[in-house]
Amino acid sequence: MDCSSARLKRFLLELVEIVRFWPARVVTLLHHMYRAANRTLQDHSEVTHMQRTVRGFGLLFAALALAAIPVSAQDGVAGTWTLTISSPDVGTMESEFVFEQDGTDVSGTAELQMVDGVEISDGVYEDGVLSFLMHVGLEGQWFTVEMEADVDGDEMSGEAYVPDMGMAMPFTAKRQGG
Repeated sequence: MDCSSARLKRFLLELVEIVRFWPARVVTLLHHMYRAANRTLQDHSEVTHMQRTVRGFGLLFAALALAAIPVSAQDGVAGTWTLTISSPDVGTMESEFVFEQDGTDVSGTAELQMVDGVEISDGVYEDGVLSFLMHVGLEGQWFTVEMEADVDGDEMSGEAYVPDMGMAMPFTAKRQGG
């Protein structure tokens, strides 16, 4: 292996280490762009293999630079969120929600002011909308709370609805560290 091949191999290994933390759909997009660029370059038989490789990497770097823009904002809802909800009976309350996400499925826990360790169930995040259920036990009674929010980057706003009480409460939330 000559010196330039060794440098190229080392560079590619470093690039893989960086890219492996990106969301899968960004990596897939970059892969398709790179393959399309190489197919275009291969159609020109007068271009040498080295020229195709150099041009392919040039196009890959351009794609990486463009892809870095949407990657900077976190994708999905995974993480810790501070939620502020307004209740007509209690006033304004602040709670902490920890969401885990696997594809469109969302799970997690909530630390409410009056109840700790509430499990989040039936969570779905799709097309910028998060919905989930919580089953909250309070003073010997159990209530189901239906939550739905529009998510915009590190912020969300929506409504918590308690069917048993016919009560809807607006809320906002912000991702911690976002």
